[in-house]
Amino acid sequence: MKRLRFTVVLLCALAFANIGAALADFNPQTIVDNFNGSGGAVWNYSSNNSGASEMIFSARGSGSPPSLSAYSPVARENRDDSFFSFMIQPGNKDSNGFARLSYDATDGATRNSGNTAITVGVAWLYTQYATGAFASNGLLRTNNANVRRTDADELAAAINLLMTGNTAASGNKFVQAMLRANTEATYWTAAYNVNSRYNEIGDYAVFAMNLVNSSGDIVAGNQSFLYVTTANYSSMSAVPEPASLLMWTLGGIGAFGFGYRRKVFKNAFA
Repeated sequence: MKRLRFTVVLLCALAFANIGAALADFNPQTIVDNFNGSGGAVWNYSSNNSGASEMIFSARGSGSPPSLSAYSPVARENRDDSFFSFMIQPGNKDSNGFARLSYDATDGATRNSGNTAITVGVAWLYTQYATGAFASNGLLRTNNANVRRTDADELAAAINLLMTGNTAASGNKFVQAMLRANTEATYWTAAYNVNSRYNEIGDYAVFAMNLVNSSGDIVAGNQSFLYVTTANYSSMSAVPEPASLLMWTLGGIGAFGFGYRRKVFKNAFA
C-alpha cells in the first residue's frame, strides 16, 4: 500500500516538475516587452472594407514593428508592418495610436481595458483567422469584398460571444467549427492562459492589445483588440481537456481505493 501511494505521489510530482521546466522555455513577458517597447507600439488603424469588423493596424514612426510572423497574407494588408484585428472592448478610440499588450504573470491571463480576460475560445478563433486557417477551409471567404465583410462580421460576433463566456449561438458557423474541434464547451469558455500550450491553438500566443494614453497607461473605456504571435512552446505539456483531467483524477482515486480495499481484505482473513 505504501509503495502504491509513493508511486502515485511520485508520478504527480514528476508531472508538475515537467510543466515547470517547460514554462522556463517560454517567456511571454519578453514578447510583451518587445511589443510594448517605450510607451507601446504606435499604430494607424481603421476599419477594413468600409466599416467591416476587421480593423487594419499599420505601424507608423521610425521604429521596427513588433513580430507579425503569425499572420498569413489574408490577415495582413499588402505591407510588412500591418495586420488585421478584431475589437474585444468597444469604447474610445485614443487619438495618439499607442497600444500595449496585457499580460498577468501570476495567472497568465491577458485582459482588455475593461479587465475581462480573453477566453480559450477567443484565442482559438483569432489564431484560426490570423494564420489563414479559416480562409483555407472556406469559413472566411475572401474572393469578394462584400462576402468577406459578412463572414468577418459573423466571426466578430463569435469573438464577442466568447468574451462573455458563452457558446450558445448555435447558428454561428465559427462557433460550430470551434465545437467540432473540441466538444467541451467549458474548455472554450475558460480563461486563456498565455503561459500554457493548447493543442487546438498550437505554438501561438494570443494577447489583448489595449489602446493607452501617451503615458502608456491603459485607460478604462478605451478600445481593445487582439494580437497573436508565434511562441516557443516546443517542450511544454499541453493543457489537458476537462474530460482528461477527470479521467486522471478518477484513475488515481481508483488505484488508491483498490490498494486500500485489498489491504483491508487481507487483514480481515489474516
